[in-house]
Amino acid sequence: MNLTKLFKGASHATNDTIVRDLFLPDAHTPYHDKRALEALIIEKVVPAFTWDTCVVLGDWFDCYAVSDYRKSPRREHSLKKELQVGAAILSRLATVVPWKRRIFVNGNHEWRLERYLKTNAPALYDLVMKGDHFGIKAGGWENVPYMEGTHLGKINITHDLGYAGDLAVRRSLLRLQDNLVMGHVHTMDYLVRATAMGTPHVGVCFGWLGGVKHIDYKHLMKARQEWTLGFGIGYRHVRTGITWFVPVPIVKYQAVVEGRLFKA
Repeated sequence: MNLTKLFKGASHATNDTIVRDLFLPDAHTPYHDKRALEALIIEKVVPAFTWDTCVVLGDWFDCYAVSDYRKSPRREHSLKKELQVGAAILSRLATVVPWKRRIFVNGNHEWRLERYLKTNAPALYDLVMKGDHFGIKAGGWENVPYMEGTHLGKINITHDLGYAGDLAVRRSLLRLQDNLVMGHVHTMDYLVRATAMGTPHVGVCFGWLGGVKHIDYKHLMKARQEWTLGFGIGYRHVRTGITWFVPVPIVKYQAVVEGRLFKA
């Protein structure tokens, strides 16, 4: 099989083309892992290939300043500064290659801002929420609200279906009964289950891109054990919409994509 002929630029795609889609899990900017997200993925991996669609799976922004949890003095307490960091990286991601589509899925952390306003300042809700504080509109991203989803080919995409923990992907797949890519749980899971008639469905989570050194709400050893730095690539057949996924773990700030080794 000649992969060079199969993979085309977005503007030259045909019905029999296979295109690459990039899936980025929870980054929690400005508490992201800079080497993994910026130095490795954005600066090395993304420019090395031709892509069709970029999907941010939610919790790109941490929004710690408006969370309900106790505030650590080691963290940023200015929401403005938090958003500026995350929006700047999102802007770089949007322009580093000519994506055909850019999809931004809001997670429960982006939802923190909306929830905070509804609880503490409902009179300001309409005024504040009209702004493009995350830089989604400016970057030309399709905006998917939290607790909603979208489609890419035959794949359902959402941040979460309300489940957490080790079995979140399995429970979400069984609930949805259809193909699913999700974020939220920071684990790298790939599960395929068929219907009684033999039709396979896939459930995938690609880990996370947060910085483990910033965690102050979970035992550090548990976080290191359970949460995997990584991202995902989907190979989507344009005519059928079927996608084959490859989870890409980041090990010692190295990742292998299509037989090529990338280092941060």
